[in-house]
Amino acid sequence: MIPQPIRAQLRLEPGVEFVVVAKDDALVFQRIPSPSWEQFDMLIREAQRQARSAGLTLRHVRRAIARVRGEHCPNSGRAIPKPDTSAMSFARPSP
Repeated sequence: MIPQPIRAQLRLEPGVEFVVVAKDDALVFQRIPSPSWEQFDMLIREAQRQARSAGLTLRHVRRAIARVRGEHCPNSGRAIPKPDTSAMSFARPSP
């Protein structure tokens, strides 16, 4: 839990997203800014353009989702292991 005075100083209100990074003997909190709707639309259009350019298909997307969820790979019957995400840490501030 993050003490109230620190939450107030960092303007960490409920719903504000941030990443926590361990550096030596300290924790670094970095806010994750939310894009505007216009920026979000631009990001989606660019991602779709790059996906088409790379030949990405719906089947590729479904396989990637199954891999992350540790589900069975579609059309193969074999389980796909979950990736190691221990180096990543995302958190939302406590109210």
